[in-house]
Amino acid sequence: MVWIRTQNGESLMQVREVTVKGRHLEGVIRRGFVGEWSKFIGKYESKDRALAVLQELYTTLEQQNGSGVTFTMPKE
Repeated sequence: MVWIRTQNGESLMQVREVTVKGRHLEGVIRRGFVGEWSKFIGKYESKDRALAVLQELYTTLEQQNGSGVTFTMPKE
């Protein structure tokens, strides 16, 4: 899991998964039998930029071996 500060800086959350949905990124907080609970964590000018931000997050996770990772969503 990773701690992510949302793009608007108003939330800090521990997420299990980050998903690109068009130009948006969502952090999955919990999954259950009925569905999942997720929260919007960033919106970018294009899907390509959203995918680039996801890659930045992945690189950060790799460099820190996945333990105690924090990441702030870029403004743009």
